[in-house]
Amino acid sequence: MAGYDYGNARLRAMKSRLLSSYELEKMAEAGNLQALIAELSKTPYRRPVEAALARVSGLECISVALHSDLESTMKKIRRFYRDRAGAMVGVVLRAYDIRNLKAILRGLSKHAQPSEILFYPQYN
Repeated sequence: MAGYDYGNARLRAMKSRLLSSYELEKMAEAGNLQALIAELSKTPYRRPVEAALARVSGLECISVALHSDLESTMKKIRRFYRDRAGAMVGVVLRAYDIRNLKAILRGLSKHAQPSEILFYPQYN
């Protein structure tokens, strides 16, 4: 278990990035998509939202921002663990890679455009 101690402590520290009940309530009361994006940009998701807004807008902005943040978080988590612990955590995190590949294959089988595959992933 010692191989997990450092990583687990770092993961617990990352819990502070999770949205609070208050933040979630503010977003639920936003009233429209632009207000929701504005509320989301007041949270730890500010940087990914700003980066996404430079490229896209509306619902796609939220999707791109959250996807970008998830990728970044996964990379951080992988660096928290070494040796056997790192290998085991890698196995768990690979499930996200598998889901992404399934979404891509599903989209290709339906002759979807790349933007549709990224924007409408359906995970099983």
